[in-house]
Amino acid sequence: HFDRGEATRLQGVQSIMADVGKAIRLRLLNDTAVTDLIGTRLYPRRIPQGVENPCAKYQMISSMREGALDGGSGIVNAMIQIDIFSDSHIEAETISEKMRERLQGFRGTESSVEILGCTLINSRELLSAAVDASDDHDYRVILEFEIQHQETIPTF
Repeated sequence: HFDRGEATRLQGVQSIMADVGKAIRLRLLNDTAVTDLIGTRLYPRRIPQGVENPCAKYQMISSMREGALDGGSGIVNAMIQIDIFSDSHIEAETISEKMRERLQGFRGTESSVEILGCTLINSRELLSAAVDASDDHDYRVILEFEIQHQETIPTF
């Protein structure tokens, strides 16, 4: 059973992710403090096989719209998660701190997206188990940002 309304909603979420994700990616990659550490290895949703550490991925966790009495307000609160992977705990922490410094409190336009506010909500550290009997681990830092931004209000 094909639900055209659900398909349209999913396309809208993907479009928002593309716009906000692209804006966040460009904001981070336009900072040499970040690119000196990860180069351009910042990917949407998943890291391609064979990419070496350090690297990062980002994804939209949720997207909530603020309403208004006459319909949509045009304000979206998106939760974006950034996962940073490294062979070193210190390097993973350094990358996460540079990304936080670049995004925390940002207001402005990036890649045609008007960002009204960017707030770090949560951060976590994880250590992945070695795949073999070695001591090789991936250190991972997860940053969760709430990004408030404008979107086009539909007209009927």
